[in-house]
Amino acid sequence: MKSIVFKFGIISAVTILILFFISYLFLENLSFAVQEIWGYLSIFIALSFVFFGVKSYRDGLPNQEISFGRALGTGILIVLFPAIIFGLFNVIYITYLNPDFTEQYYATKIAETMTQYSGAELSSKLAEMESMKELASSSLFTFMLMASTVLILGFIVSLITAATLRSSGKKKTVLDN
Repeated sequence: MKSIVFKFGIISAVTILILFFISYLFLENLSFAVQEIWGYLSIFIALSFVFFGVKSYRDGLPNQEISFGRALGTGILIVLFPAIIFGLFNVIYITYLNPDFTEQYYATKIAETMTQYSGAELSSKLAEMESMKELASSSLFTFMLMASTVLILGFIVSLITAATLRSSGKKKTVLDN
């Protein structure tokens, strides 16, 4: 199991980095909304390797049967790789590759907020955004936010994978093949 988790975890982590670099090189001039959609799509593409990893593990087991718990656990172990790598890379990205990202992102969000609110409500929203901006400037927060995003989505993908690939409990017969 260790080699399968390692293999598919690394493939998933490399995939998420490649897709991030594609967005960095070619999608930089798009709106933050489009970049965010691409980001989530990239995460789901990278997490598709959870399915292939759990399936590979299941196919190597006697009778090719796996319990829901074992499939879920294998999926979560695979997800740890892209989650940690993506979290670390985002810290590198915001610290070294694009140190103005936080300022640019919040300037865009402030402009959007100013069109949606006015008066005391606007002041309240802007103060809230300012406190979030300070928090988002922290490398630890950036790491935790990005890694937990991949972990949460990866947990959902692992649940679906486990439900799809688990053994039904019924024994296969020759006619089932």
